[in-house]
Amino acid sequence: MKFLSALAADGTIPDVEGIISSNLSAGFDALKENVSESMARQEKILATVQVCSIVSCEDIVVEGMSQKGLIQSQQ
Repeated sequence: MKFLSALAADGTIPDVEGIISSNLSAGFDALKENVSESMARQEKILATVQVCSIVSCEDIVVEGMSQKGLIQSQQ
C-alpha cells in the first residue's frame, strides 16, 4: 500500500484507490458467489433432512402405536 501511495503522490498512478478497490472487488465477487451457492446448497440439504426426519418420526410413531394395538396397521 505504501508503494502504491508513493506512486500516486508523484502522479505516476492517478487513481490508486480505484485500482485497489477494483482489485478487491474482483477478488471478492467470486468469493461472494461461491458462498451464496454454498448457502443455497446447504439450505436445500437442510430442508431435505427436515422432511425425511418428519416422515421418519411419523413412521416410528405409527409403528409404535400399531405394536401397542392403538391403531390397526393398514398394510
